Amino acid sequence: METSGQEDTKTPQRLGGIFKRAVFLLASACWVLIGLGFGMCLIQYMFHRGAGIHILGIPISSASVLIGVIHFTGFSMGMLFSLALGIWLGALGVSGDHHQK
Repeated sequence: METSGQEDTKTPQRLGGIFKRAVFLLASACWVLIGLGFGMCLIQYMFHRGAGIHILGIPISSASVLIGVIHFTGFSMGMLFSLALGIWLGALGVSGDHHQK
């Protein structure tokens, strides 16, 4: 009868580990989708709107090029950060409970 008491205490820990992994995988999917959204905005900005060409009304000026570079860098960094965070959370979710005894 003593072993059933030990099994009862391990079952909530196992369910907590499964729940933790599921949350990591869900968060990973969300961050990867956010990164893909940044990528879609970047593609839309680069190819359809012209990346800062019509900011000041002048077709091409140094200010519009600078604004385009700043926007490109911001979208790229947001995309890379989101994808990296999503991949890291996914790796934590897939790896399991290697820290528990």
